[in-house]
Amino acid sequence: PVDLRAAVDDFARDLRTSRSANTVGAYRLWATAFAKGAPTDEALGRDSLQRFAETLTRQELAPRSVRLAVSAARKFLGWLERHGVPVPPQTKVETARPSDPERWTPTDFQVRRLLEAASGVGQPFSTVISLLPYTGMRISEMLDLTFDDAEVRPDGVVIFSIRRAKNTRARRVPLMREGALLFRSYLLDGRPTLMGATQSPYLFPGQRQSYKRKSAEGQLRSLRDEIAMPFLTHHALRRWYVRTMRRRGASDSDIAKIIGHSNLATFLDY
Repeated sequence: PVDLRAAVDDFARDLRTSRSANTVGAYRLWATAFAKGAPTDEALGRDSLQRFAETLTRQELAPRSVRLAVSAARKFLGWLERHGVPVPPQTKVETARPSDPERWTPTDFQVRRLLEAASGVGQPFSTVISLLPYTGMRISEMLDLTFDDAEVRPDGVVIFSIRRAKNTRARRVPLMREGALLFRSYLLDGRPTLMGATQSPYLFPGQRQSYKRKSAEGQLRSLRDEIAMPFLTHHALRRWYVRTMRRRGASDSDIAKIIGHSNLATFLDY
């Protein structure tokens, strides 16, 4: 049997000769996801693409994203066939709309895709967006942070203190390990390159004091169009944070305090 997961690397390498780095990255991610469901050529069937699409739809992936994923997987199958791997003819793929776009939550795979795309845009937007899923914070809260609000411990732990919050008391937000690494890297390599960084007390300085929420949300909209996730919002990333913290063993009451919900019933709506 042919190991399809190993073949993804060769597929991506061939793509680099004719596609942009962003396209190669997206196709590689989707081909990897497809290969997880069909790890060898012996696992391929006529409905492999349809089953892949249905799996992504059950994860509340937007239709445009499902189509992009299926297109990448189909291109991967075509590449396999050209390299002598027997691939069954695929049935027509049909996709459905997410049941509730306002309740849409990105998958782990989609968050990784977002972080990859965000790494290619300028600072401080790149770090602001990348920290949202690892803190559960609102964009406005992130942009209001100053140096006095960040505690960076010698053991690598980072804690943000939110003093100006929406309808809630001040609170402390410990960053997930991945977020702490991102933030420490930003302090060393990202922030010092920003215009006016030495004069501004804000962690994410803009042309006038803090980076503006309107600018951040506009760039997030541009980014979600680029990666075909039309339902992506900072609220969707807060829902991903809640789900991930639960999966890692945190209690609902602790998560509610971190994301700023004093009413547990409101939190449970997440």
